[in-house]
Amino acid sequence: MKHQILLFIIVALSINGYSQIRFEKGYFINDYDQKIECLIRNVDWWYNPTRFDYKLTETSQVQTADIGFVKEFGINNVSKYVRAHVKMDRASEQIAKMDTIRSPVFQEETLFLKILVYGEAKLFVYRERGLERFFYQTPDSDINQLIYKPFLISKRRIGYNNRFRQQLLVDLSCHDILMDDIVDLNYGKKDLVSLFIDYNICRDSDYINFDETRKKDLINLTLRPGVNRSSLAVYDAVINSKYVEFDPLLSFRLGLEAEFILPFHKNKWAVIFEPTFQSFKTQKEINNRIFVSDYKSIELPAGIRHYFYFTESSKVFINASFIWDISMNSTLQFGTWSTREISTFENYALGLGYKYDDFSIEFRYHTPRDFMEKYLGWYSEYKTVSLILGYSFY
Repeated sequence: MKHQILLFIIVALSINGYSQIRFEKGYFINDYDQKIECLIRNVDWWYNPTRFDYKLTETSQVQTADIGFVKEFGINNVSKYVRAHVKMDRASEQIAKMDTIRSPVFQEETLFLKILVYGEAKLFVYRERGLERFFYQTPDSDINQLIYKPFLISKRRIGYNNRFRQQLLVDLSCHDILMDDIVDLNYGKKDLVSLFIDYNICRDSDYINFDETRKKDLINLTLRPGVNRSSLAVYDAVINSKYVEFDPLLSFRLGLEAEFILPFHKNKWAVIFEPTFQSFKTQKEINNRIFVSDYKSIELPAGIRHYFYFTESSKVFINASFIWDISMNSTLQFGTWSTREISTFENYALGLGYKYDDFSIEFRYHTPRDFMEKYLGWYSEYKTVSLILGYSFY
């Protein structure tokens, strides 16, 4: 097991080193107002960056540009960042660190702000670990923070400064935007993006919704038939010897996987859940006695997946899963004198695969299961490796 996990990690790291660096067409504007067309390494920043890597051509050396030299940069049809000198409140939303003052405490900072909506009214976001702030700009104003601040009124009571609603009522005034549209507005990307789009439409202003340019196919359903190679050995723990060992068996498995792509780091991370039917039905004769395994179950693997892209359509992936197993009237029969119910427990799986467009193939290793844990004096090892094909139909 240790050697297999080590091999898995080595392969994953070697793939990672080969496939992580992807440069895409973009630009940046420097302090001399020069616009430089280039290729920017797109790591799909979740936290706002302070620098980025770029190349002038496919074959040129990688260079780094930072916030001290760049006024604006963007990746074509994907994202745009602008350098801004802003006043920002950094009050914590964690109760243990929460302020007791209602008013924001501003400090001047120079940041790369990510543009969410670009139009007559612009919406920006700034994120770092434990902090998310939204900013906005209209033709008559500089870039300002939309003010939202939780604060402690007492040890058991939290108050909220929702001044951002008043800011929006005043600065995004338009006949199609009603007070009711703003008074219940949440301080979050979804609500704010929607409001700024409505305002730009109301003002008959061309706009770009950069949030819409992100990949929208964030849920994939995949039919995953495959083959299991399984083996089972049953041991007598009292005399510490093998009681019966069934020969390895190839059997059919069928799963339906739901994959939820996480919307950051360029869609490289996903949560997976795959209900799967599998079985292991075989028998073996030892000293004129027939031993029968009749095992069938529904597996419920849930885990995490990481992609390594070669191109948009071609990618390698690794995943790790925790598996709940629901046995279905399964038994182990020892000759004609004893039948024992199979009751399985949780185990883990590691997978390595390749996906091209909607088609995939995966090799998966399962850690052993014990069928006999509830029987005193017995234990077993059920081992499986799988070869799984996949077709994503949604």
